[in-house]
Amino acid sequence: MIGSTVSLLPDDARTFWTRRRVFWGCIVLVLLALFLWAPTPYNPNTQLTSGLSVDGLPLAPSWAHPFGTDTLGRDELSRAIVGGHLSLIIGFVGSLVATTIGTTIGLAAGYLQGWVGSVLMRFTDVMMAFPYLLLAAALQAVLGPGIGNLFIVIGAVTWVNAARVVNGLTLSETRRDYVSSLAALGVPRWRILARHILPNISTPVVILFTTGICYTILLEATLSFLGLGVEPPTATWGNMIREGQSYFQSAPWLVLAPGLLLIATVTALSLLSDRATDRSFRLMESNR
Repeated sequence: MIGSTVSLLPDDARTFWTRRRVFWGCIVLVLLALFLWAPTPYNPNTQLTSGLSVDGLPLAPSWAHPFGTDTLGRDELSRAIVGGHLSLIIGFVGSLVATTIGTTIGLAAGYLQGWVGSVLMRFTDVMMAFPYLLLAAALQAVLGPGIGNLFIVIGAVTWVNAARVVNGLTLSETRRDYVSSLAALGVPRWRILARHILPNISTPVVILFTTGICYTILLEATLSFLGLGVEPPTATWGNMIREGQSYFQSAPWLVLAPGLLLIATVTALSLLSDRATDRSFRLMESNR
């Protein structure tokens, strides 16, 4: 059939590999949850008296310190656990802020349309023209380091994707008959948006939130690696990698431990969010 998409794999094979990805993504997330909820064996900010070798170098991984120690003699496993907590919190809250901003702008632009919608979407286009990492670094440098400022920066630079997606979905919903009927009955615009349009596009909005967690975790790690995110001695995976990069050849565990945890977390979340995205849009198409 003309215009149809052709897959290199049959449906059964695609389903098999999709389920395999989801399965391994769930396994990784379960293991990460067990790891992050484990008690820290040491205080993550305490410099241990036996945390450095006689030459003043970090200790290699051992039974006493499974992830070794860092350049100040602190237990790397304890810092990885605490840093993971903070990285995930920043990822969740930052994605929530960005999704809320993007959804609000997308709903307003898609439903009001006219000059209001044009101004909002042109502003969105302007924001998309800036490299988000460069913009985030500039804003963080102006506001200064800190967790509160980090939430503001992440929300300010990552909302544009949600705004464009929600705007498209809202435009599609406004063309449906029930919206015209409600407007003809005199139902206020805010009520149509809040009680009818938003619930109908809620599934894609939730998917935008879960997908955005991956980006916000990576953005926080990047800013912390550049020295613009969370300030030491508070640990995140990003600033742990930054602190250990100078010792990569002599003490590679300082970079490998937080780096592998960061990769595993983002990969597992991406696998699950991709699967959820496919299923949500298939359900939306089937309900049309």
